[in-house]
Amino acid sequence: MSEVVEQILEQTDEQILEQTDEQVVEKTWPPTDKEIKDIASAGLNQSNKKDVSVLVYWDNPTLMIYNPIHYSKTEYVQKKFECGDRSVYVLIGRRD
Repeated sequence: MSEVVEQILEQTDEQILEQTDEQVVEKTWPPTDKEIKDIASAGLNQSNKKDVSVLVYWDNPTLMIYNPIHYSKTEYVQKKFECGDRSVYVLIGRRD
């Protein structure tokens, strides 16, 4: 057996849980105003369109869906921002 595999097998369940807890960061619902603004900013920065519509599900907030046409049955937070001659409509769903 390789050294790495042996080290993993020697870890206690508690050590494994601690490592898992460090990797998982729970997002609280609803998102804060700053989190919503961060999504709006990223949406504008990643698109060249004048008016942008972006959907994000809070259980996977790094996946941005532009101009969505299908929606999950869940709670939503929505907000529209103006930035010069551009606008971004942000829709955040609690769960996908």
